[in-house]
Amino acid sequence: GSLVLGCRQLRVHTSNGCSFYLHAASNPIIEGCDALSFAPYPPLPPSLPGALEAAGLRADANLWDRVDDFHWIKAQQSPHWAVLPEARRIAEFDWTR
Repeated sequence: GSLVLGCRQLRVHTSNGCSFYLHAASNPIIEGCDALSFAPYPPLPPSLPGALEAAGLRADANLWDRVDDFHWIKAQQSPHWAVLPEARRIAEFDWTR
């Protein structure tokens, strides 16, 4: 499944095959996960101006791709997550649901 999240901190445990469209104020943390993908939070519609700031987040500070994998403490890229390629990202979100 796909999740769209704006948060100060994201910690994901024992999850598999999820896509995250994320705005995070700190490095996301995963543990015991596999086949996760991450993309930046989608643009908000004009009807929601200032929504990130109202949630205590800064629009210019998004660490969505700085994922720390607590089961992969190595300099190389973790095999448990990847950046979701632009061609596979959801093009438009329905913000009314």
